[in-house]
Amino acid sequence: MGYAAENPSANAAAFAALRDAIGASPAPTLGFLGHSIPAAGVSNTATETRNANYGMQYWVPALAGQRIRSEHSLNKAVAGATALAAQAQIAPMIAAKPNRVIVDIGRNDTSFQNFVDGVVPIYDALLGAGIAVDAIPLMPTSLTTASTRGYMQRISAWVREQGQKGIRNFNVIDCGRDYGDPLSANFAPKSDSGNTYDNTHPAGLGGYRISKPLAAFYRQIYPEIVTLQGVADQYDADNFPGGNLIPNGILDGTGGTLTTNQGVTTTGSVMATGWAMVATTPYTGGSPLSGLTMTAAKAALDAFGAPGQRITFSGGYTGDVGSIFGIRWSGSGGDYAKLNVGDWVEATAEVELLGGTVQQLLAGIQLGLFLNMGGTLYAAKDGYAVTSGLSPKEGYKVTLRTPPIQITAIPTLEQVTVYAIPTQGAQTFAENCVFETRYVALRKISAP
Repeated sequence: MGYAAENPSANAAAFAALRDAIGASPAPTLGFLGHSIPAAGVSNTATETRNANYGMQYWVPALAGQRIRSEHSLNKAVAGATALAAQAQIAPMIAAKPNRVIVDIGRNDTSFQNFVDGVVPIYDALLGAGIAVDAIPLMPTSLTTASTRGYMQRISAWVREQGQKGIRNFNVIDCGRDYGDPLSANFAPKSDSGNTYDNTHPAGLGGYRISKPLAAFYRQIYPEIVTLQGVADQYDADNFPGGNLIPNGILDGTGGTLTTNQGVTTTGSVMATGWAMVATTPYTGGSPLSGLTMTAAKAALDAFGAPGQRITFSGGYTGDVGSIFGIRWSGSGGDYAKLNVGDWVEATAEVELLGGTVQQLLAGIQLGLFLNMGGTLYAAKDGYAVTSGLSPKEGYKVTLRTPPIQITAIPTLEQVTVYAIPTQGAQTFAENCVFETRYVALRKISAP
C-alpha cells in the first residue's frame, strides 16, 4: 500500500502491475512462522480491524518506526506447533511473499534431532524462495526437567551456530536476554510484573522486551520512513491527493479543547489547535476520574524543529475495559467531502512514552481511525493493550499505523485518536506518567 496514484499514465500502471506481481509494498514486509509466542492474537470483525493485537507482530514494526511492516495474513505461526508441524506453513508463507520471515520454533519439540530434522527444510525453502530468514534461539521458559533444559539449550546453541556460517540472507537474533532471568537454573523468564503470564509466554512487558533486539536490527538495515514532513504536507485533490487529510497533523498551536468528563482535572492545560483532549471510562453515575489529573502541554521541539503534544497523568482513577485517555482530531463536513467512495485511507502517528523509575500504569498506547459510513461505525486500530498490563519504566518510542479502511459511503463521522489505555482497576500513579504525540497523518493510499 502506498500513496494514492499521482500519475495514471501507462508507465505508472505498468509499474503498479510489476509491484503487485512481486509482492512489493511501501516498506519491506515481515512474516512470522513458529509456535504460540509469535502467533498473532487478532480477533478482527467486519467493522473493526487490527494489524496485530499483541506480541512481536505489533511491537517489532512499531519499535522499528514502520521501516518494516506486517499484517495478520503474514502470521503463519500455530500454537503448539513442532518444527515438523510448522512445515505445513511453508507454502502459504511463500505464497504471501514477505521480504523476511521470523522463525521462532523448537519449544514443543521433544528432542534436539526432531528439531533439526524439522527446521532445516523450513530454512531451506524460505531461503530458496528469496525470503530472508531471521531465526530466534529459544526464549526462556520455566523448565523443571534437567534433560529438557539440556536439549533446549542445545537447540539454541545450534541456531546461534548457523548464524555464524555466513549463510546469505540468514540472520540470528537473540531475543530472550532482557526477558529471561540469567540466574534461573530452570531457564525461567524474569518474574517482575507484566513480563510473563505463565512462565512461558510473554505478557505486555515481555512482548516489548523480546521485540527490542529485532526492531534494533531492522532499524540498522532499513532506512527511516518519514510519515509526515511538516505543515506543507496537505491534501490537495488536484496536486497532492496523497497529502495529509488532517489540517494540523504537526500538532502546532494551543487553540484546542479540553475536557472535564467524569471528573478529570485539566487545570493549566493547552491543546494543539484543532485537537481535543479525551478522557472516558465506561462507568455510569459518579465521577470515576475525579482523582485523575491530565495536564496537556506543548512538547519541546524535536531534533527537526517540529512541535508535539504532551499529556501528563497523575493522581488516581478507576479504569476498565474501554477506558481511554488521550487526544483526538475530528473532521467536519469539509473534511468528509475530501473522501470518495472507493478510496482507501490509513492513519499514522509517532508516539513516545517517556521513561520513569517504575513500571507505568498504562496497559498500552493505541492509534485509532474511526469512520461512520452508512450508519455503521468502522474502526481500524494499531497498538498493544492488555488491561492488567504495565508499560516499561524506561519508556519507548513507536510509530503506529492502522490497517486501511475503504470508503463505502461518505462519512458522517471522521476521527483519529491517539490514546493510552490505563491499567485496569482502581489505581494511583506512583509518579507522573508522560506520553508525547507527533506527526499524525491520515492519508488516501493505493488499494491494498
